[in-house]
Amino acid sequence: MIDLAKVDPKGDTLTPEVIKQNIKLPADLQEAYDRVVIAGQKIIFDEKTNKLVLDAIKGEGSLGIRLGKGIATLMLLLYRESQQTMPPSLIVPAGVCLLGEAADFIRKGNIEPINNQIIAEAIQVFVEAVIQSFGGDTNSMYALFDQFEKDQGQAQPTNQPGVE
Repeated sequence: MIDLAKVDPKGDTLTPEVIKQNIKLPADLQEAYDRVVIAGQKIIFDEKTNKLVLDAIKGEGSLGIRLGKGIATLMLLLYRESQQTMPPSLIVPAGVCLLGEAADFIRKGNIEPINNQIIAEAIQVFVEAVIQSFGGDTNSMYALFDQFEKDQGQAQPTNQPGVE
């Protein structure tokens, strides 16, 4: 497993393999996850739908925004097509996996320059779009992350004499 906090933003180490290694699921969700990813791959890479995907990638705005919004749209489509039987807890991990595969496709096809920073931006845009699509508030999400980080910082030993 790679420490994502230490990844070079300008590098290209966020490959589909690395992303998959960092996705941890309960065993009882693995089969459903695999089905969702395969369904998404069919849409992204199928000859009938591939042109639509390429057109979406070549739209306006930064590649990170286009990629993130495109994968969010794909995941919401898959969720609707499943008649909402897809476990909602799989939307983000399966989407991040598919985002990594789409980024790899862009990289290998020399469609546009792409690096870890663009992939990270795409993941952020994707997660925010999914949260908003389900009626969530991204500001609350970030406040929760900030509080968690603050709590973790207070729980760390300080290594200062007399301080526990």
